[in-house]
Amino acid sequence: MLTVELDVGSTTVKAVVIDENKNVVWKDYQRYKTKQIEKTLEFLERIKEDLGIKRFRLFAAGSGGRKAA
Repeated sequence: MLTVELDVGSTTVKAVVIDENKNVVWKDYQRYKTKQIEKTLEFLERIKEDLGIKRFRLFAAGSGGRKAA
């Protein structure tokens, strides 16, 4: 199973996907320009589409966390 490491910071979203052998198979870094939730969801959808997967383990961190409205 692939592992996604996601960092939602105060101005950017970063993600890296690692396979079972600890090889990086996908990565990206983007500023979210006030669209924090939308950019985070876009990253997760792109990972699923680009790698053709339905399930993955997710580890999330960052200072961008906030309470849902």
